[in-house]
Amino acid sequence: MTRRVAIRNMTHNKSDTAISDSIPAESNSGWDIEALSPRQLRVVLVCDVVESVRWMEHDEDNAITRWSQFAAAVRSSIAPEHAGSVVKSTGDGLMLEFESAPQAVAAANAMQKLASEGNAGYESERQMHLRVGIHQAQVRRDAHDLYGHGVNLAARIVGLANPGEIVVTPEVRDGLTDGLDGSIEDMGDSYLKHFEQMQRTYRIHQTAHAPEIHPLKSQPLLSVAVIPFNAVTDIELSVSGDALADGLISHLSKAPELRVTSRLTANAVSHRRWPASKVAKTLGVAYIITTQCWALSGRLIVSHELIDATEDTVVFNRRYSLTFESLLNSDCTEILDMANDILSAMRETEVKRAKTQPLPSIDSAHALMAAVTLMHRTSRNDFQRAFSVLDYLQDRHPRHALLRAWMAKWFVLESEQGWSVDRNQSAMRAIECSRRALDLDQESSMALSIDGFVRCNLFKDFDTALVQYERALLANPSDCLAWLFKSMLHAFRGENKLSVPALTEALALSPLDPNRYFFDSLAASVHLSAANYGLAIEYAKQSIRANSTHVSTYRALTIAQIMAGYTNEARQTAAKLLQLDPNLTVSRYLERSPGVQFGIGRDFAYALREAGIPN
Repeated sequence: MTRRVAIRNMTHNKSDTAISDSIPAESNSGWDIEALSPRQLRVVLVCDVVESVRWMEHDEDNAITRWSQFAAAVRSSIAPEHAGSVVKSTGDGLMLEFESAPQAVAAANAMQKLASEGNAGYESERQMHLRVGIHQAQVRRDAHDLYGHGVNLAARIVGLANPGEIVVTPEVRDGLTDGLDGSIEDMGDSYLKHFEQMQRTYRIHQTAHAPEIHPLKSQPLLSVAVIPFNAVTDIELSVSGDALADGLISHLSKAPELRVTSRLTANAVSHRRWPASKVAKTLGVAYIITTQCWALSGRLIVSHELIDATEDTVVFNRRYSLTFESLLNSDCTEILDMANDILSAMRETEVKRAKTQPLPSIDSAHALMAAVTLMHRTSRNDFQRAFSVLDYLQDRHPRHALLRAWMAKWFVLESEQGWSVDRNQSAMRAIECSRRALDLDQESSMALSIDGFVRCNLFKDFDTALVQYERALLANPSDCLAWLFKSMLHAFRGENKLSVPALTEALALSPLDPNRYFFDSLAASVHLSAANYGLAIEYAKQSIRANSTHVSTYRALTIAQIMAGYTNEARQTAAKLLQLDPNLTVSRYLERSPGVQFGIGRDFAYALREAGIPN
């Protein structure tokens, strides 16, 4: 198959077509067999009515009528509005399919809102409450149903949701942006019936406001080109195509794993009907983003296609609607959504490649994006897989500074997650990696930041750490990690007039960081040191919602609750803390805490003792 940039019609993968063509329209037994589609990546949403039998018993006719009206509204309005479709309806449940996680979650929120509004005027026992489960997987379908292991998983996780809740899997969570698609809460691992392995899940809450985006400087590796849309006979559409390309390039350039080709360079091939492989080779990129635009009823309709040039396949295709005026706004949320959707699809493609293909066959840039994505997940298996990929890449490229810096960060995260078997050994390996990175590139702000963090938190060498943070910020004033770690150092010293402003800068530079729970965790510690106990509790809870296994966050929350006078809540938090870290004692805390030498650590140790942590 040859895919041309200017042509949007897709053909099936040969292997999938062969499978589909091999299925007969009618079997020898006389049963009618529906034609099955090839395997397709789809987001599957399953919802049902909580305690539907009880609900029906109170007023069966009314319940049937209300469910029928609800299902009809989903089929005719909610699903189409979010580019989805209803696969099937049962007496108390629905199954829908979507192309993307944000679309599915937005539809789920709309369904929950519709159900809630329909409960007005009914007493509690006659109210209809929904629970929703969402999973992304390869599925097959016929005219009536979806099939595959992923469909079963979507149906199973519904049981983990409480009334009015939405629960998703890591595959869906990776396609969402915390703060844009809702507030994401890590539910940890759960056992599911008929599934051997425990399943990590996340709860999605609606949020009223999206976070602000700030430009970040980085050293990207994986390359992508945004091909501008050019309409020869329509100047307005051509100008809109250029504005869209500029907006996408601006947002995608913030991703630390990407190198984005300039619009003027990509424009040179926009009129040529070349195969994707030739465009990629000419521009030196791994991914190509093509765009088409239409004017309809005063609005701009935009269709994007993300092509993996390595495989010559379309991995993402979606249509958006926005006003012409919004293109002129620097904070156009529609273009931000487009960039986030594209980046999520790209990352998921690389994760799948790294999990299903042998590492020697994967290009280094592709493998690094997969490693960074896996490293920021809260699944321990994915985290260990990230180490394997980074370790392999270091052997392949022994003189690449950025790889050493990412590996140093991996060891820091391992220690912060409480997954390190030997904290001292992790510290030594982290500083070994950061030193090696600095030997290869003395101006790497990331290596400088990580080196300072290890020295401060694990070796209590505050003076050297501060020098490294200052060097990092001199090399890159927008390095959010340097600002974050610097704020923590000042907090250890009790220098609150310096710690809080540095924290504010760090948080402003990282609203959509995939590791945001780590930022919130340190924010809790900084505000704890500044005696801002309410903010410390707020940030700690926000971090725990995103990662329910981060030990240091529970320590900060326990201390903040004691300091704020919430003794009962603190003891409950301490109990959870001891479950995650059974070996924790006050003595061990005093031995490890960098703030002990400045006095503040002893106050915190006393708080831990009050909450029930053993001496």
